[in-house]
Amino acid sequence: MSDRVHHGQTSDEEVQAKLARLDQKVDEAWDHRLSHVMRSSQGRAFVWGLVLSAGLYEGDFEPDANRTYFLEGRRSVGLDLMRETQRVCPEHHVLMIQERITEAALDEKLRAAITNHVPKSRED
Repeated sequence: MSDRVHHGQTSDEEVQAKLARLDQKVDEAWDHRLSHVMRSSQGRAFVWGLVLSAGLYEGDFEPDANRTYFLEGRRSVGLDLMRETQRVCPEHHVLMIQERITEAALDEKLRAAITNHVPKSRED
């Protein structure tokens, strides 16, 4: 059998090269989409909401091992998302965190202001 590739047939190397190019295009498309979302404050808030809903900053120990495994899997998704934002658009990743810190501080000030203006009940 000849080692030469005949017209119309592809070698394993050609197939692997095509698959590698396709993988690269898929990765570039993902990066572009994530970068696009992270460019807006609404997009960054949405991503942060996903990270929070993944339970990234919550404790995940439960007496039930299956529940712990579930929570760890959910948390893993949040970690992956955070890693991706750091890799693809580190400047927007930092901005996202800064915005959430600012938002949390404003929420705390608002809560304090509301608490200070709520009339205390009198016990007669």
